[in-house]
Amino acid sequence: MESFRAKLYVLFCLSGFVGVLAEQVFEKMLSVVVGASTPAAATVLAVYFLGLCLGGYLATCLVKRGLSALVGYALAELGVALCCLGLLWFFNPGSDFYTGLLAWGAASPWKVITARAAVAASMILPTAICLGLSFPFLSSVAARFEQDATYYLAKLYCANLVGAAFCAIAAPFGIFPAIGLSGALTVCALIDAVVAGYAWRLSPGGVPVASGRRETAVFRWEMNDALILTVAFVSGLLFFALEVIWSHLVGVVVGTSVYAFSSMLFVVLVGLAVGGLRIARKVHAGASPVRLHGLFFLCAGTLLTQVALWPLGPEGIMRLANFASGFYSGELVRLAVLVGLLLPATCAYGMVYPSLFQQRRFEQPGSGLLVGYMTAANALGCVIGAMLATFFLIPHLGSEWTLRFFTVLLTLCGIAVLWVERDRKNLRDAFIAASVIFVLAMGLPRWSRRALTSGAGVYFNHGAIVAASPAVAPTPGVVSAATPTQNAPVVAISEELTFFHEHSNGGMTTVVETRQTGIPTQRTLYTNGKFQGDDQGQQDAQVAFALIPSLHLKTRRDALVIGLGTGQSAAVVSGLDFRAVDVAEISPGIPLAAEEQFSNLNENVLHSPKVTVHLEDGRNLLLTQPKLYDQVTIEISSIWFAGSTNLYSHEFYELAKRRLAPGGVLQQWFQLHHISPREIESIIGTVHASFPYVSAWVFGGQGILLATLEPQGLQQSAVEVALRYLRTHSADEADAQRKLKEILASRFLDTDATRRLAQTRSPVINTDWNRWIEFSTPRYNADMIDWYAINFGRLASLSSSGGSIPGEVAGGNR
Repeated sequence: MESFRAKLYVLFCLSGFVGVLAEQVFEKMLSVVVGASTPAAATVLAVYFLGLCLGGYLATCLVKRGLSALVGYALAELGVALCCLGLLWFFNPGSDFYTGLLAWGAASPWKVITARAAVAASMILPTAICLGLSFPFLSSVAARFEQDATYYLAKLYCANLVGAAFCAIAAPFGIFPAIGLSGALTVCALIDAVVAGYAWRLSPGGVPVASGRRETAVFRWEMNDALILTVAFVSGLLFFALEVIWSHLVGVVVGTSVYAFSSMLFVVLVGLAVGGLRIARKVHAGASPVRLHGLFFLCAGTLLTQVALWPLGPEGIMRLANFASGFYSGELVRLAVLVGLLLPATCAYGMVYPSLFQQRRFEQPGSGLLVGYMTAANALGCVIGAMLATFFLIPHLGSEWTLRFFTVLLTLCGIAVLWVERDRKNLRDAFIAASVIFVLAMGLPRWSRRALTSGAGVYFNHGAIVAASPAVAPTPGVVSAATPTQNAPVVAISEELTFFHEHSNGGMTTVVETRQTGIPTQRTLYTNGKFQGDDQGQQDAQVAFALIPSLHLKTRRDALVIGLGTGQSAAVVSGLDFRAVDVAEISPGIPLAAEEQFSNLNENVLHSPKVTVHLEDGRNLLLTQPKLYDQVTIEISSIWFAGSTNLYSHEFYELAKRRLAPGGVLQQWFQLHHISPREIESIIGTVHASFPYVSAWVFGGQGILLATLEPQGLQQSAVEVALRYLRTHSADEADAQRKLKEILASRFLDTDATRRLAQTRSPVINTDWNRWIEFSTPRYNADMIDWYAINFGRLASLSSSGGSIPGEVAGGNR
């Protein structure tokens, strides 16, 4: 008996591994079709859990019809394998089906949600349904056991979570960087094929039967079943709403790389597994059942502690910053902070669902059918929780007050359980405890928004510098106009948070105003504590982003700016005689900050009749809009942000090429700091794989690529337009001429040099399937190597002029 159950634990552990791996592949691949925004990701997640819900219900129907549990499990796992292979062989992000459906949805917000859901359903719903079948089928085997059925169900649940937790770490650190998404799907298919084959081998007479019992599909509803299903639903709703909020806060406190989110997922899954294992051990030891209302109060208490701890997360990172000397040590620091923030609450939550298996109900024939209904109810709760947190709670209540209200709501759930169980003896004590928790939840000090968004999780030991001079995180070895030198006198510094906006899409947007003696007051824009722009040191680079590509244009009809920031680049584009300017900005807080805090810098560009702001990621806008652009300007935040690789892949450049008007120019920003030559060469090589003519420019400490389908050359009429713009934004004619001369001299690699790079250095071509940039670029954020100088020297070896590092650089901080 024990040997047989151990085999099932191993099989379901592998199922959990495949489930998380497949879900991550789905999310990443769908992001290039439906968009990388949080609402788009929530829609994908909702479809995924809807599939689990349907799978759970379908399993009950099949078992009722007499399908053997192990045969059903084998078929479900085989279905997952076939679905993964189908996605690998047939998915094309640029297919006419997806493009047409999403273009139809662009007409209204509800149509957008519908179109995205339809695209997600066509890709992942069959796989999710198969995944949802697994647990109910294996749960049906519990009917073969007698007193150990509850222990078996709890251990089975834990085994699945252990496999999922292992995948959460193995996928980004090993699988994806080594073999990409296509290789990951192949791994999923192979593992599930093996699981299916072994389960099938166990099915014909291989299931031991206790005391002559036979598996049966007999099932009768009992009074307590309503409570079981309700708790399964509510626990799924509350937990997944909390997981969305935790993901949102992790981006603020710990960082937004793929590794930060994988660490969060690992901690959450480990917490759930530990909680489930505790229930299993208590059952096996014959201890008294854990009371469900007590678990809800325990969850409330741990969540209340978490409310108090979240603002201290950045400080915890700063205290451990000295240990973050490299990539792995930096990720361990993030992981340690996440363990302190999340593990207690997830352990408490991990006991809720498996505690339901303590009911004697699950030792009766047909209990596997009830697990199927539970799976469906729980997954449906996850769908509603994800949508509720994304579209209502975070945008309207904010993460802080949502956590406070959830603390109170969990105590009410505990009271409701006692009321249903008619436990009047403990009801009075529960009301007293709930009142205390309510007072504490409402009375805890408000979060310090400045401390929460300090950027410690981004810059580690640079955080002290950021706090002192928030305009920049200095690039080692590069003198910045906004960074005090060693000989600078001590000056008085005061900071004030002048703008704060929180949304599920884009996180927390802030503006910090800094006053220093003898230095003009500076305003700096941040997203989740990450620098986005300012009104001092970054101005030259912002102007160059718009001017340099425009110098090569014969016509100026329509332009697209991807990434608004302070709005200065959009203002420059608007001032260059373009007929219409589209701006794609993923965060709704950015346009509000640009309008309210930087209107003097961007000249109220958002009120210009020829400027249209689209709250959408740039790739999805290009995919759904058939418009042709003369100039596409890309200046998103750091490349190592999760999802940024969508705008650096070969497939994206092919899409952009189709959206360029004849003679059009694509401008791509790339960073020269906290990144190695391999990544820069990959970016240049990937652009060159789609565009025959690519040149590299360096201005204001920032890298700029120009990509065209025709030979590049300055257009005299365009130069005159640029000079006219500079005259209206310079002190005098000499100043305007000087600025133009500096811009024209900033070309670092001509098209022949980039061609030599692509031919001789064999750069990695970044694609949607390998996402090499996404997993490689975060590895340099914590080190103190002078990558700027190294990268400049590496590129200079290709330059006919030899190149030299600019004497003063403002902006090695993006």
